[in-house]
Amino acid sequence: NLGVNFFFVLSGFLITYLLIQEKKKSVIDVKSFWLRRILRIWPLYFASVFFGFVIFPILKQLFGQIPNETANLFFYLTFISNFDIIKTGIPDASSLNILWSIAIEEQFYFIWPILLSIVPFRFYPYLFGGIVSSSLVFRAFYDNPVMHEFHTLSCIGDMGVGAIGAYLVQFDKYKEKIK
Repeated sequence: NLGVNFFFVLSGFLITYLLIQEKKKSVIDVKSFWLRRILRIWPLYFASVFFGFVIFPILKQLFGQIPNETANLFFYLTFISNFDIIKTGIPDASSLNILWSIAIEEQFYFIWPILLSIVPFRFYPYLFGGIVSSSLVFRAFYDNPVMHEFHTLSCIGDMGVGAIGAYLVQFDKYKEKIK
């Protein structure tokens, strides 16, 4: 499970770095950012959703098993499947089980460019520190492995850590220490 957390940190770093570079040039083009993410992620994501809700039950029946899908299609179509897993548990179709992390990524991709375009650069450390702190507070109040693993407010702290790194590499004194 630590690999997903590491992926979230890297994602937070990369996306924040790219958005900061864009903001330095002029302004963040939120619609273009969203379009790039949609073209990169949605085709394979929705193919996985289709497989999990349509193909997997058919294959299971062909092999003499009874499909027992507890996942709710609405949650998967709206990129909030992490909350469906919290509510109903792990889906029957293994291809649906892995999509919770993509849901959290998509939630991040929806909000992050808006936040970074609105908040002035000089306030980024407060924004990122606040997100990491809020995530830690959430984890303390909801000391439950399922909430820690699948809830957006728990996972967003990892992305905030990556964002702090992306902010720091904007300054020459930190670039030298990283090299």
